[in-house]
Amino acid sequence: MITRLVKMKFQESHCADFEKMFATVKVKILAFEGCEKLHLYCDEGSKSTYVTISCWHSADDLEKYRNSDLFKKTWTNTKKWFSGKAQAITLTEKL
Repeated sequence: MITRLVKMKFQESHCADFEKMFATVKVKILAFEGCEKLHLYCDEGSKSTYVTISCWHSADDLEKYRNSDLFKKTWTNTKKWFSGKAQAITLTEKL
C-alpha cells in the first residue's frame, strides 16, 4: 500500500471551480483499479491551498492512473487554476 500526497495552491478566484471539479471526478478516481481512498483537505491557514491524499495498492496502480486519460484530462484542467507549482510525495509505510 502506498499513500500519495499532492499539495496545490490555487488562484483564489478558482478555488470553487477546483472543488466542483474534484467532486465530479472523485468517484471516477476511486473506481480506478487499485485506488482505496481519496480525500481532499484545505489548509486552515491558507484557504487557497489544498492537499489530496490517496491510497493505492501499489506504485504500479498509481502509475497506471497517472498515465490514464482521466488523469491527463483532470490534471490539465486543474493546472490552469494554480498560483504556484504543485508538490507531490509518495509514501510507503515502514512500521
